[in-house]
Amino acid sequence: MSSFLKEIQDLSVPELEVKLDAIKKNLFDLRYKAQLATIEKPSDIRNAKRNVARILTLLKDKGEKIKSKNI
Repeated sequence: MSSFLKEIQDLSVPELEVKLDAIKKNLFDLRYKAQLATIEKPSDIRNAKRNVARILTLLKDKGEKIKSKNI
């Protein structure tokens, strides 16, 4: 399990949304820099996309758990 996943598993839904916004902004900046010039680590783009997917998956899982508790 990645250290990023361990870090975000215990976050609440609002905290995950804030983290998601920050990573999406970073991903945008990385893509912009890649178009203008070469970036030092192209793998940062791939890692950012994976982190977005990880957060979205956690948000979906937590959303389903929250909905099932309300029933």
